[in-house]
Amino acid sequence: NGSASIQMPDVISIPVTIDLATSLGIQTPFLARPTIGEVQVTRDGRVMFNGQPITSDAEHELARQCQVVKGQ
Repeated sequence: NGSASIQMPDVISIPVTIDLATSLGIQTPFLARPTIGEVQVTRDGRVMFNGQPITSDAEHELARQCQVVKGQ
């Protein structure tokens, strides 16, 4: 159809922040949102928080198999 295809990255990184001032009940005109970690989602569906897997290999394989069946 003439449109360019988009290449997805191998890993999508999502910073996890916390609104520190609001959490501590502090009224301030400044943003205080430190990054407390990072979630990474890989092309094959693995999810990690700061490099640590969130799901087990068995859960990952089950999700992969469900995607294969869904796609048929």
